[in-house]
Amino acid sequence: MHSQTGVGYIGIMERTVILFFVVLLVWGLMGCSTTKGTLLEKTTEREEKDSEVKIPSPRRTEEGYDPQEDYKPDIDFYEPEKEKKIGLDIRSTPSGVSVYLDNRNVGITPLVIADVREGRHKLTLKREGFYSKTVWITYTGGTAKYYFTLVEITGFLRVTAVPPEAQISLGSSWLPAGKPHEIAVGSHILRVRAFGYEEESFAVNIRMGRTTELSVVLKEVDFSLSNLDANRLAFNPNNSGLLGSIQIRFRVSGPGSGRAEIVDSQNRIVMSRDFGTFTTWEQSFAWDGRDRQRVPLPDGTYTVRIQAEGARHGERETAEFAVKIDSSIVLRFRSLWSGSAGLLYAPTPEILPRGSVQVSSVVLAHASSGAEGTVVRTPVNFGLRVGLDRRNLFELDTSAGGIIGFSDDTLMLPWFASAAFKASLLRLPGNFGLGTTAQMKLTYQDARTDTLANSSGLSLGLPTALHWGPLSLLLAPELILSPYSVSYDPDETVELDLYEWMYGRVGLLLDLPPFSFGASLSLRSLPFNEGFALDLPFQTALEAHWLIPKTQLFLSLYVAGDFESSDSYYLFGGAGLGILN
Repeated sequence: MHSQTGVGYIGIMERTVILFFVVLLVWGLMGCSTTKGTLLEKTTEREEKDSEVKIPSPRRTEEGYDPQEDYKPDIDFYEPEKEKKIGLDIRSTPSGVSVYLDNRNVGITPLVIADVREGRHKLTLKREGFYSKTVWITYTGGTAKYYFTLVEITGFLRVTAVPPEAQISLGSSWLPAGKPHEIAVGSHILRVRAFGYEEESFAVNIRMGRTTELSVVLKEVDFSLSNLDANRLAFNPNNSGLLGSIQIRFRVSGPGSGRAEIVDSQNRIVMSRDFGTFTTWEQSFAWDGRDRQRVPLPDGTYTVRIQAEGARHGERETAEFAVKIDSSIVLRFRSLWSGSAGLLYAPTPEILPRGSVQVSSVVLAHASSGAEGTVVRTPVNFGLRVGLDRRNLFELDTSAGGIIGFSDDTLMLPWFASAAFKASLLRLPGNFGLGTTAQMKLTYQDARTDTLANSSGLSLGLPTALHWGPLSLLLAPELILSPYSVSYDPDETVELDLYEWMYGRVGLLLDLPPFSFGASLSLRSLPFNEGFALDLPFQTALEAHWLIPKTQLFLSLYVAGDFESSDSYYLFGGAGLGILN
């Protein structure tokens, strides 16, 4: 007996949760420039002090600009005196042409000839493969500029081939069969190939203004099957899109037909495919780890067997290799915002398998204007995530970027970089699973604020996840040792010392391939020497990721905010793009 009640309930729950997250994301994106209170002002003033580039501007009076006021920039710019060119400035297309002045070689273009006496001169340009050009010039002093275009010396090549569908190439150019083609003089390598025939290469010498004729007859080749392989030898069909399939490739030498069979460890055929007639060399097909009835197959080793037969003489060829279905290979796209893979403010314990790589970028933005002027802050993050171990035990996460900010006449450019090493401690699979990793992260941030919840220093954490089907609760306590304390007070002097505090990171993650949705929160304690209490502001974010169909590209949407209180906060909105392989 089988009941559909539970399945229906979970389906309704998934749709409800998706709708909830979509509504929150839309609301956040619409309000991505929302700000209230003094938090944004304090943040920008602190970052101005930590990292600033003044933009010079005219002084103002109460009535506006004062054109009579002497203007002195905040930064003195030294501009060296430009070198004055005297003589002949010779340029050409193509460049690298030899220049002769009065029959004397003076160099190659682009070229400036100094100390030229006034009067009439003979100027000649020469380059192999081009017609030379000679002109008479009259130089009267100063800088005289000349530009020349040399004409290439060419001939013609006409090739006929058997079979008539043969492909004819000369370098990177494809030549039409039986028609004259204009080519630069000199020696060239010609390639002629056709499916089912031996490829031929010839050296041809093209002479000026003449047509070179060439007739090529290709020889038939015996049918063969070779180069059978796949883009990955182990995969998990439960991963979404192309991440849950393999691309199997092989090569044939000529026309024929073939069949692919995938057999299990008991030599039972679980999937087969007929290719029809081969019409080109490279053949490929995708397999998503499912059988003929589209049912996912269990973990294990499977043999891919290709059987092919030539069309001319009936030659038979067989090739095979092994692939592995492994449900432990979990490929999920994750944010790298706060230095380690997970949600924006809460890392996950999952580890990429060895050889898997994620590259991604995130751009958030906030813009607002008020009595104090316009404020723009745009954090930009670039991340790289690499699996290090075939047993899925170790992962390296790196990120770098900057917070591009503008306030009044000041441009802030604090930058950051971090590297996190994660080691798996516990993995309990199943619908109600548990996972934990140990994480060590080294970070530098050129600002004392904490927008990224990723301050300068060395941190040790225990990212943990409780899984209930596609839903995961993330908990990540993190201890940080830093030479600086976090500060939002622009008047406070931050002294070098050893500071210790805690991050408490929590998140809710929903994986419904090809979509992922998440909400995360980061809380920070005061430095331990100041007592145990929360140090505001805290950070929170919503995010959504979508695997673009038939690709390995992910498109992401984010809403993030810093909150000091209900009367003091600001929000960011943004997007990201990444690839996972």
